[in-house]
Amino acid sequence: MNFTKHNEHPELLRQLALEVIDNFPSQALVLYTDRSRSDSGRTSSGVFMKTNTEEFRYRFRNPDNSSVFRSKLVAVREALILALDNRASDTWNLTDSKSSIQFLKDWSNVLDMLRQDILSKLAALTQVSSVCFQWIPSHVGVYGNEVAYLLAREGSELSTASCSELQASEVHSLFTGKIKTIWRSPPEHAWYAAKCPGLPLQCTCPRLAQTTLSKDWSHQELNI
Repeated sequence: MNFTKHNEHPELLRQLALEVIDNFPSQALVLYTDRSRSDSGRTSSGVFMKTNTEEFRYRFRNPDNSSVFRSKLVAVREALILALDNRASDTWNLTDSKSSIQFLKDWSNVLDMLRQDILSKLAALTQVSSVCFQWIPSHVGVYGNEVAYLLAREGSELSTASCSELQASEVHSLFTGKIKTIWRSPPEHAWYAAKCPGLPLQCTCPRLAQTTLSKDWSHQELNI
């Protein structure tokens, strides 16, 4: 589909998506993937798998502080695992994330373990199945995509994450955010308050006493 959500009416996008899906082989395994992020910062993924006779639903909570993009990739990885177990002759992976599909095109730049795992499973799947990835628009009423979205939202309510690993970039962002928070919060201990600039000028003593106080504070600073 060579369309974007911003340029086309939602109903037209829905009809175009359904036309693509209707042309899948009757025995094809179809997987819809999506991700979600709650107000509390929890991220999660959902996978809806459909065969010609059955439907399966899967939801996963991802590690806290995971990026939204990572949640998209987790959904792709879990879909590939399910496809490997099914071993259908045709496998269609449908996602509303163009960035996930672009990642598969730029596989030569992959460094982290999650992406390497995806490529490894994809390579194994192509040995037994014809594999296709297809972008579909989100929130236009495509049944499988809506189910995957709801599953992803439900995943954030799970008590524990399916794994605890974080990418290096996510760890960096986490600690950068904490450091910035610390820097923006002024120290609260009495020592800092006593050294605040202009403190000697706040007293009502004579000018000579204020000057003496100021020199005394400066002398203490040099000896700390």
